[in-house]
Amino acid sequence: MSKRENTPSIEMTEKSPEPFPRYSEIKKIFDEVLDKEKAVLILVGHKGDHVKGLIDMGLLTEDMPLELMAVGKTYGMEHLAKEHILLHGSGEAPEYSQYEGIFHDLQPCEHKTIIETIEKAAEEDKKVIILAPFPNISLEEWLENENVMITCASPEQFVSVENKNTFSQIAEKAFPENVIPYELINPKEEHSFSDLCKKLKAEKLVVQNSVSGGGDGTLFARNQEELQAAIERFDRSSENSDEKIELKISRFQEGYESNGQACVINGKVYVDPPSHKPVGLEAAGSSPASGSGNDWTNSFPPELLNQYKEIMVKTGEHLYQEYGYQGIFGVDSIFDLENQTLWPHEINPRTQGTTPYQIYNARMAQRIPTDIISYLAHFAEAGLIEQKKLERILPNPDKYNEKSIESPGCWYIKLSNRGGKPGHVIEDMSGVFELREKGLIKRPDKKETDVISNRDKNLVALRGPAKGSRVEKGLTPFAYVFGSGFSVFQKDNPEMTETGKKLLDLVYEKFIKSND
Repeated sequence: MSKRENTPSIEMTEKSPEPFPRYSEIKKIFDEVLDKEKAVLILVGHKGDHVKGLIDMGLLTEDMPLELMAVGKTYGMEHLAKEHILLHGSGEAPEYSQYEGIFHDLQPCEHKTIIETIEKAAEEDKKVIILAPFPNISLEEWLENENVMITCASPEQFVSVENKNTFSQIAEKAFPENVIPYELINPKEEHSFSDLCKKLKAEKLVVQNSVSGGGDGTLFARNQEELQAAIERFDRSSENSDEKIELKISRFQEGYESNGQACVINGKVYVDPPSHKPVGLEAAGSSPASGSGNDWTNSFPPELLNQYKEIMVKTGEHLYQEYGYQGIFGVDSIFDLENQTLWPHEINPRTQGTTPYQIYNARMAQRIPTDIISYLAHFAEAGLIEQKKLERILPNPDKYNEKSIESPGCWYIKLSNRGGKPGHVIEDMSGVFELREKGLIKRPDKKETDVISNRDKNLVALRGPAKGSRVEKGLTPFAYVFGSGFSVFQKDNPEMTETGKKLLDLVYEKFIKSND
């Protein structure tokens, strides 16, 4: 299989149906903005998934001016760039606290290469467009160039909004009836587990660092010893930060964890459907507080969907009015199925881990993906397209949201090292496979988009490393598996379906071997 076949895009012909409304017009905009005679493209981030949907939709193609990729994992996209830089190549997640780590992941050599690329573009009178899922503070500190635009929130907006404590304050203003009881504490002081439980009407507590990623900033406490250990851990992790540290202690809320994504543009909010998201799935190697994937094949009850839509719209409107925020954001929530109540608890002002799959969900429902709406808005903000053209393309948000939240979609699972010991990949992982009773059979005649388009009950797609690659000890995902023809997580509780369990066992059995 050629490299190009590893990253398939939709093949459009004159007779092909458009993958979503106004696709042809949007493609013309991307072609014009990303014309290699006018622009230079740079991809920055700790992985390349945030542009995979653009490739699959045919909006980012081989003839576009992708000069440089400064990313860690790309799963076969390297050939699109003239130069490729590997960050965190060992596969080990960096130690970081607060706004460090993945937000400061560019080293001097990468910094020099990016600056050289920008300077050369300026000499050729070209615009530099940096595709980034979230701000890289080090990079933006280096950049003082008018011909550069970055497709994400500014560091100032990110720091203001990402803080978990800030979201509690946003929630109290926007939807006070849905706020989980919480306290902000000074980790240097003494705190009583029983007193906090009494005040918050809780039997179990959630301890959260103000800024974190991938579940590494959340711990549960069931007694005084666990509370103290959680506080001490986050207090130590914040020692290198100049910021005043407050930890958030909240009531553990029973229910189904869910991811939600939306896009706010000029005060208009476009909402993606909420997912079923199990947390702490040992079968996939995830930690007790970390998400294991998302499933959109089943919808939540109408009452909860309406609460979700209202909360996402109010959050987006608040972000725009209070911070001038534009683009993608995500809200994590607890769906209390028993009491028909939604409890939002965290916000992420950036591209989500679910974003590539929400693009597929949008295509399945015949609506413009929120991620693509976000890119168009950034283009307009930078003066690359007219605001009037953007307004003409944008759908009515009320009609869009009504259709979106009720539409089923695909599912995906993040694969981490579930054995806890280093291992290696024994067969190339990326590709489309047929799920059979006794194993997974590779289907080179199928594309990733076939898995989504046809909702084939027997097809799944994998994105992962090549044969011989190391699988490190730790919770960082090394691969993803996704599909749409069946459910992998149960509708009414955060457990895997029997088919999902079988699939995971077959994937680990076929591809991963311990180094012992």
